[in-house]
Amino acid sequence: MEKLNSVLEIGCEEMPCGFLKKLDEDLPGFLSEELPRFHLAAEKTDFHLTPRRIIILLRSVARTHSELSATFRGPRATQAFHDGKPTKALEGFVRSKNCSISDVRVDGEYVFIDKCEQVAELEQLLSEFYRAVSSRIHQPKSMFWQDRRWRFIRPVRWVMAFFGSCPLPVEIMGVASGKYSYGSRFGDGSKFEVSGADAFIGQLLEHGVVSDHRERIRQIGDQVAQLGGQVDDELVRENAFLVEAVHVFAEKMPVKFLDLPESVLVTVMNKQQRYFPCSFNGRLTPEFVVVASRPVTEQIREGNRRVLIARLSDADFFYREDLALDLRSKTAGLSGIVFHRQLGTMEQKAARMAVIADLVGKQAYPEFRPPISWEEITPLLKVDMLTDMVFEFPELQGRMGEIYLAAAGYPYDIAAAAREHYLPAGQQEHFPRTVCGTVCSIADKMDTLTAFFAAGIMPTGSKDPFALRRMALGLLRTLIEKKISVSLPAIMDCAFQALVSGQGNDKGLEHPGVRLPAFFKDRFYFMLKERYPYDLIEAVCQAGFEDPYDSFLRVQALTELSRREEFRAFTLLALRIENILKGDRTDGRNFDRSLLREPDEIRLHEFYENQSSMVADKIAGKDYLHAMEGLLAFAPHIDAFFNTVLVNCPEEDLRINRRLLLDNLHRMFLQLFDIGHIASKNERSQ
Repeated sequence: MEKLNSVLEIGCEEMPCGFLKKLDEDLPGFLSEELPRFHLAAEKTDFHLTPRRIIILLRSVARTHSELSATFRGPRATQAFHDGKPTKALEGFVRSKNCSISDVRVDGEYVFIDKCEQVAELEQLLSEFYRAVSSRIHQPKSMFWQDRRWRFIRPVRWVMAFFGSCPLPVEIMGVASGKYSYGSRFGDGSKFEVSGADAFIGQLLEHGVVSDHRERIRQIGDQVAQLGGQVDDELVRENAFLVEAVHVFAEKMPVKFLDLPESVLVTVMNKQQRYFPCSFNGRLTPEFVVVASRPVTEQIREGNRRVLIARLSDADFFYREDLALDLRSKTAGLSGIVFHRQLGTMEQKAARMAVIADLVGKQAYPEFRPPISWEEITPLLKVDMLTDMVFEFPELQGRMGEIYLAAAGYPYDIAAAAREHYLPAGQQEHFPRTVCGTVCSIADKMDTLTAFFAAGIMPTGSKDPFALRRMALGLLRTLIEKKISVSLPAIMDCAFQALVSGQGNDKGLEHPGVRLPAFFKDRFYFMLKERYPYDLIEAVCQAGFEDPYDSFLRVQALTELSRREEFRAFTLLALRIENILKGDRTDGRNFDRSLLREPDEIRLHEFYENQSSMVADKIAGKDYLHAMEGLLAFAPHIDAFFNTVLVNCPEEDLRINRRLLLDNLHRMFLQLFDIGHIASKNERSQ
């Protein structure tokens, strides 16, 4: 059969932008997984998404098989026949495969049926393929129609499908396919007859629909830049999923609104109106850029301008009202904001943060003294939650706190901490720059993580409604980026004690124990796995993960060390030591130098006494690469020891003493990494 192109269009009421963005990520996987399942192949698969339509395009579709052969194993031969006659077990097996007894063959202990089946016609396979793909589309919230028989993200209004120039019969959500589609709702919106799969995209364009969302993204980005707008890639993509055709124009707002903080202006335009602000020499200008779904008229210009002025007028009123507040007295209102029903109010959270911040500050910045006490600072960081501006524009939380605290005359460190203690909020976010912001960022995240784990609220599978994985990752990234050494177990214990003492333990709270440290360790692996071998991360963490920054430095050093030729020989010797020491190592006795007999064991002990102090000094100074190089120097002495000394000798005193010598070496290694978790180069490459 000739290879032809195929197309499916599912026409709906306007679908939400977030749904389309997720579908843009999911559809490639659906198509690649379902094609082979229906014995189909295509030179190219593609899809186009608009607010009103989901389009799947297949180029040069072919059937991969005309028939399929399969072998099915049945019951044992002794159970299939009795006195040479078929048993009920065999008859049931034959019936289930729609075959006859003559199709059965005996091979060894079992009976088998070899069966060839004709693969359905290509058109039927395509119809089944399209139904399967559409059924996999995830709908976070769905709607019912036609007496509640069908549900989808929005009601399906039409389905169009073609194979080549012939309509393809397929039913999606109870709607049978036809050969008609519809133009843009904001163009003529007319119904038109589709000529075939090859001509369809061009016909849509003639009827005012740019169906390819990637082309709409390109057009919007180019036109916004030409008009002087700040091109935000995510905002461009969001706008592209809101329109079926691109119409971009610039408009102007009253200059007086430029007196508002820039973050307010940008948030109102970006988040609420999906407009693009304009700037010149790093400063906002009165112009803004709008993406419309229809050709621009003066009425559309004026309408968008009026809407933005109304929004900014509200923001201006809130801003001036908030500036008049006494922020210190306003913090009492935090008692009325619930952080979590099991974990108290924001007032209680701020109090817990102060306790944690005090410990973090002493560990991370022992010379630092905050301008005012932590008990006074932490409530101020959350006080903007009580302002009108943040109530109306939640996206501004933290940024408005910084602005209001600075306007009220608070020191720069405290004002900046109102914004910085939420950082980093994502993979590309900035880190806190001030000491106050850094300490409070760690305290805020540690309090949240400890509290939720104490309440038994932890991420499961793909579900993480409180973004605890991202929060733990942000805390670890802050410690490493800012080169901060702290004890996670000590801070976790402090956070838990602050939690139970602040509200009592009548909520069924339990100490996070090993669960939270294990969670941090998992996030640590996730953070480093793209840059460092997994087994080396594991070897370091198994030797100790109380201080994440310290562990990171050891991972860096061990990775560098592993690239050296002599490293492999050292690991084999160290593993041999570990294997010898399995079980009871010391029998409760101490190493006795007078029991050394062989020259090579004497030399190994002397080298250990000289080298161990150097290694300890390097470890104390966090010079882990040179400390590990010091371990490599043991290799020839250990090798000589194993070649000439029998560790498990008959004399008990000598045997135990030699094991104690090796135990001293092993304990020194464990200060840096656990050799037992380091894979061979071959294992690592697999």
